[in-house]
Amino acid sequence: MTINKINKIAIVVDSFSSWNKKETKKLGIFFAPLRITLNGVEYRDGIDMEPEKMIELVRDAEDVKTSAVTPGDFKLAYEEAFKAGFEKVIVLPCTKGFSVTSQNAKLAGQEFGDKIVVFEENILTSTAVQETVLEMLRMIKKGTSIKELRTFFNTINDSQELLVVPKNLDALKRGGRVPKSIGTIMNFLRIIPIIHYDGKNHKLKTTRTHTKALEWSLNWIKDKIGNSKDYDLSILCTNSKLVFVNNLLAKAKELLPKTTNVKLSRVSALIAAHTGYESIGLLIYKVKKAK
Repeated sequence: MTINKINKIAIVVDSFSSWNKKETKKLGIFFAPLRITLNGVEYRDGIDMEPEKMIELVRDAEDVKTSAVTPGDFKLAYEEAFKAGFEKVIVLPCTKGFSVTSQNAKLAGQEFGDKIVVFEENILTSTAVQETVLEMLRMIKKGTSIKELRTFFNTINDSQELLVVPKNLDALKRGGRVPKSIGTIMNFLRIIPIIHYDGKNHKLKTTRTHTKALEWSLNWIKDKIGNSKDYDLSILCTNSKLVFVNNLLAKAKELLPKTTNVKLSRVSALIAAHTGYESIGLLIYKVKKAK
């Protein structure tokens, strides 16, 4: 791993980024896992198993629980970064609206003083985290300060909008996000909620059938983007080979402006545990290269 002599700043992400340990190691950044317990067996998300296999286990498990990154795992990531020669660490944890992970990141950093900087205002997920980190790495190589990195990060953070369209409500019921009685009725009537995330969760709309929910979501995104050339769209899914996922990709490319970069992105097993195997996330965000 090459350390920039001008600016020895490391970056730590957790598995809410949808990266795993192997992927972050190749990039020269550091990783802390959230935890998934499947039928009583605990796994470190992004470490203990290949992503595709873990997602299959999540899909088939009867009992699924998730938990935050522990302070101990954050401390291990910090120590790994310092051992590699870095002097400062920026942490982009799972949004505090979903987890106590950011709190644990700060707790683990207390003994290191101002060497640890937690971007606890983070609401980015998956592709938006990944592309933001990649740009921040380029900025660090140019000698950009932590203050400037935070300003850049906040610009991206404020631009993110996410629509989540579950295939059914089973995972949401299991996690207690939808009361079981209401979820059972909605499943029976084939009513699908569209969940809008912009720093907080709220139900944006309900439709009949998954197909109509996806169609409505694409049209909402089209109206949101308008004529802007700044947005990218990431279609978040557990399995890019699913037929309806590729149909959605084709429709998005046809419907949205040609300047909108549309791509498929794999989500982590932990996200799949919360939303369901065939759920779709439609994530729009702006990542402009820093000057």
